[in-house]
Amino acid sequence: MLNLKDIQARVADEESCWKHVQSLRHKDLAKLRAGVEVHSRVDALDRGCVTVNRVISLLLDAGLNFANVDAAHSLGHLTRDYINSLRLFSKLDAPPSDLFLGFVGGCFHDLGCALVPRYDEQKRVIRHAEAGAILLEAVFEHDGIGLSREEQLLSEYGVAAHTNYLTTTKVTCSDGVVRTSNPYSNVDLHGNPVYSIIFPRWVDRLDCNGPTFVGRHYLGLTEQHEDFSGNRFQVITYANHMRPLLRAGDPNTSPDGGPTMLEHLQYFASGQASSSPHACYDFGEMIPLRDRQTRRLQRIIHAVLNPAPTALDEEKVSESWTTFLGSNIEPSPVGGEAANLLNARFHQLDHKSQTAWSYGFIETMKEYCLWAAEVNGALSALPNKWLNLPSVDDLVTVIQPNPKWYNSLHFTSG
Repeated sequence: MLNLKDIQARVADEESCWKHVQSLRHKDLAKLRAGVEVHSRVDALDRGCVTVNRVISLLLDAGLNFANVDAAHSLGHLTRDYINSLRLFSKLDAPPSDLFLGFVGGCFHDLGCALVPRYDEQKRVIRHAEAGAILLEAVFEHDGIGLSREEQLLSEYGVAAHTNYLTTTKVTCSDGVVRTSNPYSNVDLHGNPVYSIIFPRWVDRLDCNGPTFVGRHYLGLTEQHEDFSGNRFQVITYANHMRPLLRAGDPNTSPDGGPTMLEHLQYFASGQASSSPHACYDFGEMIPLRDRQTRRLQRIIHAVLNPAPTALDEEKVSESWTTFLGSNIEPSPVGGEAANLLNARFHQLDHKSQTAWSYGFIETMKEYCLWAAEVNGALSALPNKWLNLPSVDDLVTVIQPNPKWYNSLHFTSG
C-alpha cells in the first residue's frame, strides 16, 4: 500500500535519491519522447486531467495533508497550477505529447514541498523539485496510472528540473557528503529544446507573476528563510523584506539587509522578458498570458513606490488583505493561520512601510479581480469534466473573489 511516511523515508536517503536523479539526467530524452502515446490536444488534456486527479487521490489516501505544506506552496498554488495548465495547454499550438507532459509536470512541480521544506534548498541536494520526482516514482511503482514507462520518466524529469537554477552549487547533504548540483539542460542530446522540461516551468512562472505571486510570496514570510534571488540564496526576514525600496543596481550585493520584497518582485517581472534565460523558449499562448501578468505585477510595484495622495483606512485595508490571503491565495486553514500571523507583524512595521504597502495591497486585490474575471471566462469555455480537482469543491468558486474582502474594495479613502 502507498504510504507517505514510506516515501518520506525514501527521500531522506539522499544518496539513493541522488543516484536516481542522476540516472534521469543521463536518459536519452528524445528516445523517451518517442514512447509518449498522445495523439491530439483533446487527448492530451483528457489524459492530463485524469492523471493529475488519480495521482492526487492516491496521495491523499496515502496520508498527504496540504496543511503540512507551507502556505505559499499548498492547495491554493496547486489549484492555480491546474487552472493555468488548462488555460495554457488548451490554447498552445504544440505537439500533443508535449502538451500532456507539460500538463502533468506543471501541476506536480511543487508536490515535493509535502516532503521537503521549500526553503531548505541550500541544505539538501534532493531539493523540493527532486523530492517531487521521487514522490512520483513511488506513485508509479504502486500504480502506473495508465502511463507508459517513457511517460513516467519524462514526467519525473519535468518535475525535477522545474526550478531552473542557472548556477552550479555545492551542498553538504544530510549524510555529510558534499555533492554538486548542476543546472538541468533544456535540450536533448541532439540539441533540441525539451518542452516536457520547459512547459512545467511555464506553468510555474504564471503563478510566479501577477497579483497571485504577490500574495503567495507574502505568505512565505512567516519565518526567516533563505530564498533564491538574482544568482544566489539570500536570507529573508519580514521587517527587512517589507521596506518599500527598489534600488538601482544589484540589491543582492547590498549589505543592508538583502533584497526587499519589491526587488524580489521586480526580479521575477524582469525574468519574463523573452531575452531572459528563463523565458527564451517562450512562444504562442504563453507570451500574452505572461505579459498580462507582468503588467499587473508592475502596476503593483508602482503603487507601493508611488502612494496616492488620498488617505487610506489602513486598518480596513489590512483586514481585507488578511481575508484575501486566507480565502483566495491559500484557501485553507494553513493560509488563514499564516495570514493572521503576518497581519500582526505588519502592524509592527514603521508607518512609512505600512502606508506604502497598504496601497500595494489594494492594487494587488484590484489586479486579482481582473485576473479572476479573465480566468473564470476561460474556464467557462472548457469541458466540465476537466474542472475537477481532489480537495477542491469548485475551481470557479476558489478563484472568484471572496465577498468578505471584495465588498470592501470601495474604501479607497478614509
